[in-house]
Amino acid sequence: LHGSCLEYTGNASEKDRAKLQLALHGMCMLRWFKLDRFVGHMFRQLKIALAENQIMFKLTFVFAVTLWLLASVLMYMAERQNPDEGTRDHFRTIPLSFWMTALDFTGEAP
Repeated sequence: LHGSCLEYTGNASEKDRAKLQLALHGMCMLRWFKLDRFVGHMFRQLKIALAENQIMFKLTFVFAVTLWLLASVLMYMAERQNPDEGTRDHFRTIPLSFWMTALDFTGEAP
């Protein structure tokens, strides 16, 4: 649930502490549903907004996937014979190119 939860490393007391911390994080997340009643039913409004704009979300998804596939193939074509071996290995096949292009789009490229 949360990145700050402890990891179990073998000690029984650490295991119990990690379980307790995870439970507390889970209860904190459940507070959002209680808050929903007092803030004007934000989850219901979010559901309505998503339903009203469903076509726009679908079109945006199709456009993004098409752009990703096109960019991946173009990057494969451009980088497959790169003199740098590391770069060439990242774009060795089209599926690897898909992965590297997704990393490039999100800014997580090596």
